[in-house]
Amino acid sequence: MQVNNVFSILPDNFFSALVGKYSKMVSECITILYQKTKTSYSFTLERNYAIDILEDHISSNHYEMEDENQKQLDPRNAVLHIINKLKECGWLEEELGKDYMIFYSISDYAVEIIKTLSNLNKENDAEYSGYIYMIFHMLTKMEANNGHLTLEQVYLNTEELFRKLSSLNTSLKKYIQKLMNGKDRNSLQALLNQFLTDFQVKIVDRSYYNLMTKDHPEKYKQAILNKCYELQQDEETLSFIAYQMSDTKDILKEEAYERIHDWIQYIIDCFEGISDIMDSINRRLNQYIKSAVSRITYLLGVQEDLEGQLNRMIKYVAQEDVDMNEYIQLQRIQMVSEDSLYVEPKVKRQIVDESIPIQSFDDPYFQTKMEELSSQSRYAKKAIGDFVEAQLGNRFSMKASELVIEDPDLYAYPILIFLYGYSTNMNYCIEPLRNQIHQFSLSFQDYIIRRIS
Repeated sequence: MQVNNVFSILPDNFFSALVGKYSKMVSECITILYQKTKTSYSFTLERNYAIDILEDHISSNHYEMEDENQKQLDPRNAVLHIINKLKECGWLEEELGKDYMIFYSISDYAVEIIKTLSNLNKENDAEYSGYIYMIFHMLTKMEANNGHLTLEQVYLNTEELFRKLSSLNTSLKKYIQKLMNGKDRNSLQALLNQFLTDFQVKIVDRSYYNLMTKDHPEKYKQAILNKCYELQQDEETLSFIAYQMSDTKDILKEEAYERIHDWIQYIIDCFEGISDIMDSINRRLNQYIKSAVSRITYLLGVQEDLEGQLNRMIKYVAQEDVDMNEYIQLQRIQMVSEDSLYVEPKVKRQIVDESIPIQSFDDPYFQTKMEELSSQSRYAKKAIGDFVEAQLGNRFSMKASELVIEDPDLYAYPILIFLYGYSTNMNYCIEPLRNQIHQFSLSFQDYIIRRIS
């Protein structure tokens, strides 16, 4: 296996520019230079202009910098210090232009790295349909005359598709971790807003909904695999494509043939294993839904089992100055040695028949316990499904904004209906809409609730 060494291209100290207590300031300066130069043909800026825009950025943000002798630098000298560091590490190159004007240009490899780093901070829409349909279309319409170009594009699109699918899987994991460990995990309002806005927009609307419906990979999977299997067996076509590729890219035909064969095998491996990725995404989403519902019910205080009681006790102790000796008493337990000669006497217990009084149905204690048991199940799947069925009535579908909820204890139902809508074995499904609504002290995007017949 060939192993690439990035430092055969990059200077050894390339990343040292982003190390140290001024790394944030330096990275912002790199981004500003990139944004100002990316419209030019060679990522170039005149020296004085580059210094002026960076000086303005440092001054407006009140950044401070010291030199090696711990001497405070003014904004202009701080900029010069940063530029010299970027030149030393290979990010910037200095050129002498006409009329002896000095220009700074971003090096080629630095441009590619900045692009990648910039994309990490973007909330890009994950449109899977474009990749899947393009792969299907290009393979089924492929002509031998441009075979090597078509296969290369199919390979690149497959690589990008699976990168995005892996990113979606990772995003779900991130949301689960945020749900359990985030700073807002104890705020019901913050969690509801997160589920109905942040999670719905970034994960469901942009990715999951289309991926599981019109963009589902299974729709084109078999056709793509059949075409790849057919190509693998067609030695004549592969040889012709390899000849074209060797002539175009100026490589040996054997190398071209091996590269084409690797591309086809990669596409086959990816689409044969796509079901596993989809299953993993579904498991992550179901795990998120389960964790979300559990967190909501915990914050609503509806759990009456031992775990719920312990949680409430821990919350109470954490918030109040409570003497736990009133509630918990510790006793010392001593074990009798196995070598002891003492024989414990057997106590004969006499069984006494006692009648058990039957609680009346009108007994307030009985009614209270029945209410507690009822409250435990009001947020379960069955309760949500029954509520949706009642709200729909004779209708086939309705909007979440049309829900009629009079009990304040049930104001969490819109989020639970939304979450359970992506769960299995429910009697309804949901379809996100674009309009924002304000209801039950919540702000969220509306969605359609549709009965599953």
